[in-house]
Amino acid sequence: MRKNKEIYIILFLGLIALLWVFLSGLTVNNTNQILAYKRILDSNVTEKSGGKDSLIKKTCENFSLGDAYSYKGFCVYPIYKKLQISAIFSSYGYDYKTLDEAVEKGYIKIEEKKVNEVKEVTVRNSSSYYILLLAGEIIKGGKQTRTISEDIILSPKSKSVNIPVFCVEQGRWSKDYDKFGSGKSIVSPSIRKEINAKKCDQSGVWEGVAKQNEKCKVYSKTGSFQDLYENKKIQADIET
Repeated sequence: MRKNKEIYIILFLGLIALLWVFLSGLTVNNTNQILAYKRILDSNVTEKSGGKDSLIKKTCENFSLGDAYSYKGFCVYPIYKKLQISAIFSSYGYDYKTLDEAVEKGYIKIEEKKVNEVKEVTVRNSSSYYILLLAGEIIKGGKQTRTISEDIILSPKSKSVNIPVFCVEQGRWSKDYDKFGSGKSIVSPSIRKEINAKKCDQSGVWEGVAKQNEKCKVYSKTGSFQDLYENKKIQADIET
């Protein structure tokens, strides 16, 4: 009986030893794999940036932290930038323009589709730059003012493409403008949340715009969210 007990103990210890060896091998293999990935990433960063400093590091160095502003236990630290972000990216070969810059320079053309469509507009990038369109940015004009539904990067010299949008001007459907321009504004977080919802529909966005205008006590003849930003009182509040 005692021998059998000793055999069981030896077998148990042997299994533990085998398990330890197996797990150790996995750990070594995983560590080597992680180190290999790190070497690949480091080499890519070095090759792309032309030096040891990564794009992320250089971007972070472009900002400085200001003095804190405190109010009733709430503290805010302003962050100041030294250079335009586009200038930093350009130094690494990522030449891109924002919607505002592209519209101002005439690099981008945004129009209504030939067939009437609320949820899509046609865009063409005729420049040699990448153009970054951010979800929530407002494009005003056309038959009604819209907001871009999702983040989009337009390739240089790209053909006309259709991009997803939502209407933020319920009371107008007329060609008062030949094309769209930048509203130089972005819809509120509550409306972006509605747009990102899985079952989002146009009526939900219109309802969000109406609530936001009512909350800010802004009257819009056409129910446009852009009128909120262009309201003189709101502009004064933003500037102060």
